[in-house]
Amino acid sequence: MMPGKILIVEDDIFLVELYRMVLEHAGFEIVGSATNGAIAIDWIEKSHEKPDIVLMDYRMPVKNGLETAREIRAKKVGSRIILATADPSIVGKVNPDDVDIVMEKPFPMDELITVAKRMLAKE
Repeated sequence: MMPGKILIVEDDIFLVELYRMVLEHAGFEIVGSATNGAIAIDWIEKSHEKPDIVLMDYRMPVKNGLETAREIRAKKVGSRIILATADPSIVGKVNPDDVDIVMEKPFPMDELITVAKRMLAKE
């Protein structure tokens, strides 16, 4: 199996580096990162790399993760979307058409790896 390509969209630089380190160690390829949804959309439009998975924070400046997920879906990129949030109030309110899974922060890194591998296995 080819390693999955992941785009990280997170405004906390510490988390970007943590996700990068953990996911690369697990065999995934990090194709890029963005600190907000607007940058992520720009990256997706301009990049020749299409991520298999977009790991995205919910609360970010400029454009939140849910708005960004909807835009990515509208572009028919085909990426699976993991929405990470520290806001438990949105967990049950997210439309499954917008994101593939919502993970409530903080979550164990091994759970993130398991979810990402499961998503790739469904392709």
